Amino acid sequence: MIVQRQVWHDYTKYLIADNYGSVQLELYDKEQNFGGTAFIYGLYVCPSYRGNHLGDALLDQAEFCAKHAGHKAVFLEWEEKDSPKWVLEWYLRLGYKEVKSDKQGCLLKKELKQQAKRRTTTSADGLPRGYTKTLKRSDMAIDILSLRIGSHILVNGKRERVRGLDEDNGLIIRFPAEYVLASEVEPIAITPELLKELGFENGRVGIWWHWWKDGFHLQHRDESEYWHFHGDIGFRYFHELESLYYMIYETELIPD
Repeated sequence: MIVQRQVWHDYTKYLIADNYGSVQLELYDKEQNFGGTAFIYGLYVCPSYRGNHLGDALLDQAEFCAKHAGHKAVFLEWEEKDSPKWVLEWYLRLGYKEVKSDKQGCLLKKELKQQAKRRTTTSADGLPRGYTKTLKRSDMAIDILSLRIGSHILVNGKRERVRGLDEDNGLIIRFPAEYVLASEVEPIAITPELLKELGFENGRVGIWWHWWKDGFHLQHRDESEYWHFHGDIGFRYFHELESLYYMIYETELIPD
């Protein structure tokens, strides 16, 4: 996920984008006509990628930027001509409250809870202070460039789903809208137990174990750390397997 910060003479704008969706956020020093100082708009997810929680991740990121820049609430609009009713219902489930409405739509507001975090001070760009340093690739326990939204990693030994990425600063966004350094997480090794959990079947031919699911075929030798896709592409970690599976089938191995 790319987060671009633009500073203009009377407001700060954030452009938050992924390959499949984007959202924008404007932050003001003084209260505006909508009744606040932080306004989210332009949230869009490609139809083919809806249902994968990308909208949650984009909205979480916008709220995170507003909160860590010192804003107490965010506002957004729902308009019937542009969005179906279920989008409004989704906003309400996420904690937004209706503050004004008319025949065209309504204005929504969400209070941002200021939860205690391990690092609470912020830098000028709205990121936690100390997270703004660009990390060298050699400092990372996991290659952040190999991750995508939807990948799974280990955080303190627990499997978690990646909700967003800030590749420039080596940050992985957890749910809900919490950063963790790439150097603080671990990749998940592919194991027979994991593949069985995911519904793969298996059989052995000679020195090779064959694992398959929905026409997706892996091969593995007992003494090897690597798993091979159709005998060609080799990889070791679950997030690499997830990316390849999604590229082929456009669906997640672990629905969320």
